[in-house]
Amino acid sequence: MGDIFRIHGDKESLERLQSDEWVKKYPKNFHISEIKHVPKDVKFRVISRIQQSMSQSKLRRLIKRAEEGKGGIKEDDIKKYKIKMLQGGLDNPFVELISGSSKQRYRLFVALGELQDSEVKGEFDTFGLSKTATVPWF
Repeated sequence: MGDIFRIHGDKESLERLQSDEWVKKYPKNFHISEIKHVPKDVKFRVISRIQQSMSQSKLRRLIKRAEEGKGGIKEDDIKKYKIKMLQGGLDNPFVELISGSSKQRYRLFVALGELQDSEVKGEFDTFGLSKTATVPWF
């Protein structure tokens, strides 16, 4: 995704983040600069999560449903599903993360919306992504 992550927020939240202990535990992983104002005359864009519609975990769930007699996927369709899944990979930027519950690695893919002239306020998820709210793009 790149070498630089820019974190947006109000000054108080950013200062609290900078003082958190977890940041200090990984001095080689972070370079934290001073808090800067957003430049004037910037564009805005939505940055949202995008997920592959076909995945290994979805295939496992479909197989399990079939074994339990609750629909699912037919035996001869599993190979077709796998071929289609491999052909439909995403080219979007991603961050590789580790699940807090299962400890498995997974990729969080992001989609960059079109540049817009004005800000759209809204809600952000746990990852700081939104389907509607924009962030300054500079």
